[in-house]
Amino acid sequence: MSDTASSKDGREPRRYLDKQEAIRHLIHASIRLIQKQEDPFAIHLLIHSSDKMLIDLAKKRGDELRVDWELYVKPEYKAAFFENMRATYNYLKHAASDFADELPVHDIMMMNVSSLFFCVANYAKLFREFTDHMMLFHIFMLNIWPHLLKPEAVGVTALLKTLRTTQWMTPSEY
Repeated sequence: MSDTASSKDGREPRRYLDKQEAIRHLIHASIRLIQKQEDPFAIHLLIHSSDKMLIDLAKKRGDELRVDWELYVKPEYKAAFFENMRATYNYLKHAASDFADELPVHDIMMMNVSSLFFCVANYAKLFREFTDHMMLFHIFMLNIWPHLLKPEAVGVTALLKTLRTTQWMTPSEY
């Protein structure tokens, strides 16, 4: 425990939380909220907070992410790409410059599950951990996008057959 980690008001903390735990909490909460079909805007904040923390942490540690948008976007388009990618997140976080603006809402839930899918992949790469929550979410995503599977992967035929039995379930039924 460092001096900077001690409580500023003199109380002893009940416990300490590191960045890995913080990110895992955000990802798990996002998965549970999606499963319960809760508010997509609250879910969006959790997912983008996770994503931003994963990106920042990977940079600080000098690690590579499994999905690093910066590797695919031309340098001259990076600022615009990330501004667009984080537009809803920033709208929900701030009000200083866009206090009178309205947020155009499109398919936020599909954007959420897509972003969460990449967060889980990046978390697994960065921390070499894949939790039960994350496994169930990946299986759920394969119901939405079965074409993500490589046709030559071991057991893919049996997996796709099993997925067909659950493809019409809602997240909460799943």
